[in-house]
Order: sequence, then C-alpha cells, then structure tokens
Amino acid sequence: WSVAILFVILGITGILLTFGKSGLIPIIGNEAFGTIASVGKLLHDYLGPVFGIMLLVMLFTFIKGNFGNWTDVKWLLKGGGMFGKHASAGRYNAGEKAWFWLAIVGGAVVVVSGLILDFPFFDQTREDLQLSHLVHAIGAIGLLAASFGHIFMGTVAMEGAYESMSTGYCDENWAKEHHDLWYADL
Repeated sequence: WSVAILFVILGITGILLTFGKSGLIPIIGNEAFGTIASVGKLLHDYLGPVFGIMLLVMLFTFIKGNFGNWTDVKWLLKGGGMFGKHASAGRYNAGEKAWFWLAIVGGAVVVVSGLILDFPFFDQTREDLQLSHLVHAIGAIGLLAASFGHIFMGTVAMEGAYESMSTGYCDENWAKEHHDLWYADL
C-alpha cells in the first residue's frame, strides 16, 4: 500500500506541476497556484526517492511468485476466465504478474529519471536533463494510464477483488478451488 499511496501523491503532484499552470491559474490565481505548486514540488521531490526505496521493498517482497510459467499462458488463452470456465492461476495470475513487472520496470525508469532531475550536480548537460524530463514524463504518463486499468480491475471489474485486497481474505469457494495451487506457490 505504501507504493500505491506514494504513486497517487506523486501522480497528483506531477500532473499539478506539469499542467497546473495553464489549468489552475485562471481559476485560483497566481498567488494560490504558487503556494500549491511550491508544496507540490516539495512533496514530489522528497517523496520520489521514498517511492524508489518502497519499489525495491516491493520487488524483494513479491518477486518469488511473479515469474511467468505455463499456467499463465493457459490463463491468458482463457482471457483470465472470461472465455469458458474459470482459469486457474496459482498465487498470482498473468495480469497481476504483468502489472507487477510494469510497476517495477516503469517505476525504476521514472525513479532514475527523476533522480537525475532532482540532483543535476553530476555534470549532466542541458540535453541530458531534457531527455530525463521527457523519459520521466512518458514513463509517468504510461504508468498512470496503466494504473487506471489496474484500479478498474481491482475495484469494479472483478467481483470480490477489492474486498480481498482490502481485508486479505477471499471468498471461501474461490479459496477451495485454488487451495492446492496457492500452497504449492509458497
């Protein structure tokens, strides 16, 4: 959850810093926007490295069950269970594994490019900083777009997904069907 909360804060402050000047100044004025932008920049600059640290924690905590296997191919061929009977997945399904690796790799790209922007003291040229800014923006927009799909799947599209995520418990029928596979993954 720490990665998700930081991601939301960084996403909001990043959008604010990127588009806020043209979108908010006409509504709230220069002075109010200046205050909001200053706070947003401080949050963004200081929480970005924390996000990087928490990504590493997430990587080492969940990497074990997030490597692809043939069960994932079967799961994908059944569209995650949308085509035919339920698609067995084991501990994590192929969609969850894809999101995990997208978050890790995309997050690393955004963190590294952000650190280059945060610390321009290592002989970076103006072109290096411009490239880092472009990579940072593209990576962040890509992650934000993918996160909307992830949030939709985890809250609306998959029955019981939000409850399982928020409580750590799932429906008993689902658990019985996946019991052996889940313990085999541990």
